[in-house]
Amino acid sequence: MELWRDNIVIDQEQLEEVSTALLSNRDSYDYSRGHFSSYYLEWDRRPESVFSECYGQILDKVAHDLGLIRDYEFSYWMQIYPTGAHHPEHDHLSPNAVYSWVHFTDPIDLSLFYWTKGGVETIPPQNKGDFIVFPSWLRHGVKKNTSHRYRSVIAGNVMVKTKNDF
Repeated sequence: MELWRDNIVIDQEQLEEVSTALLSNRDSYDYSRGHFSSYYLEWDRRPESVFSECYGQILDKVAHDLGLIRDYEFSYWMQIYPTGAHHPEHDHLSPNAVYSWVHFTDPIDLSLFYWTKGGVETIPPQNKGDFIVFPSWLRHGVKKNTSHRYRSVIAGNVMVKTKNDF
């Protein structure tokens, strides 16, 4: 269930530097899923933070196109999936979450990301640069990487900021 989609290719040289930095940080490895994720790192140790301005501009366009009139903030993280890595089905639902997104920075030649609704699995197109927005409550996951190439994405959430937030 896509709310918004575009194709946005980010600077590949910078992406390679960020990927190398994440892969070299042993604190980013999730042994249960077999992938690397900056989600486990403090913000000042996340190499993908160099893309903050870029993602801010993209998410401003998303907010405009979706008619989001409230203030919002966003968080994001990078994940790299080597051979055998996966991410079990989950959601990003939280009290202030409005929507979530995934940016396929290097999806390889396999469509591994999926979402489920009502027991039906949907696999959206996943080309390099595809940026898709979906409801935070939507269950989704990543199938096992059977390729010998690393798959990378940057994903995040958009949360509403209001004066009534506690």
